Amino acid sequence: MTKKMVTGQVDFEFTGDPDEEQLDGVTIGELLAKLEVLKGEYGPDAKLVKDYYGHDGGFDLMIEYQRLETDSEYAERIKKEERKRKHEEEKLEKERKEYERLKKKFEG
Repeated sequence: MTKKMVTGQVDFEFTGDPDEEQLDGVTIGELLAKLEVLKGEYGPDAKLVKDYYGHDGGFDLMIEYQRLETDSEYAERIKKEERKRKHEEEKLEKERKEYERLKKKFEG
């Protein structure tokens, strides 16, 4: 199997306080430093987007990103898929046994 692309969206929080105006009074140097950190976390193709809410034009700044899943995410996904496949096989085997039991009961 190959790694899948993961897409997501997270809040852009410059100050850590979601109620504070995020960019009000921030210097360009501070903003560039924060963007470099975000570039490292979400990749160079991540985008800042406005997520509008309500009818008054209010919005939150969000970061949209797309990246390959990490090794740990990949391993976890493979484990989940294997557990699901095993569960489906067990369910099918149980249904086969039930079918054979009923077949024997009503035909034989």
